[in-house]
Amino acid sequence: QSKKTIGSLKEILPILIGSLGIFLAIINIPKTIKFNSSWKEYCLHGTSNYPCQAIKNYPSLHGNVYAAYEWGGFLIWQKPQIKVFVDGRMPAWQDDNGESPYKVYLDIIQTKKGWNKKLRKWKTDYLLISRGTFLDLLLQKEAEKYSWQDVYHDKGAVIYKKI
Repeated sequence: QSKKTIGSLKEILPILIGSLGIFLAIINIPKTIKFNSSWKEYCLHGTSNYPCQAIKNYPSLHGNVYAAYEWGGFLIWQKPQIKVFVDGRMPAWQDDNGESPYKVYLDIIQTKKGWNKKLRKWKTDYLLISRGTFLDLLLQKEAEKYSWQDVYHDKGAVIYKKI
């Protein structure tokens, strides 16, 4: 009798697990669609703090944009007409000097020697960076010295324009 019960459970268990999976999918599909199609949901409840307000409040962002590494894919999605300096695909790439674009990105954001020269080399029009980075702290005090102008800032992001 117990062998029949175990055999019946082995037959029913996959059906129960499959049914549970379908049930959970049905419940979560509307939430997923809402999250992926609603700007507000994506910006408020996304896994990263994206520069949503900056993009919304500074629509004239264009050209070559040095942006926070983690924002690259978001910017490609939201502003496909701009060229971002780095995004999640680039750490393994190398430039003509054998340097990773991610290393160059870090040298700039950390204001290491030659940071502004590298931005000029890549003909950077705008910086879209997080508030409080080394680069932001330097430019808050000396933007004009390095030919940059603060054109937008909010609590999470700042935009500097090349002058």
